[in-house]
Amino acid sequence: ELGFDAVDDGTLPESWRQQPGTPCYGADFSAAKLRENLASLGTERTEAQHQQFLANHAEQEKQMAAQGIKLK
Repeated sequence: ELGFDAVDDGTLPESWRQQPGTPCYGADFSAAKLRENLASLGTERTEAQHQQFLANHAEQEKQMAAQGIKLK
């Protein structure tokens, strides 16, 4: 099967839910699973979520660098 199912992520202020470091960023989820994951994050990012996403993003960058992927 080819193509993508469209998933409405909400308003621009809610777009943080698909930024680097979040569980949905770059994930290969079905549309239903993506909707479930987005809903689990809520609509307002908490400071704890923000800190976790920053840590996740830093770890993702480390893993990419270890694979020889140049980010900058």
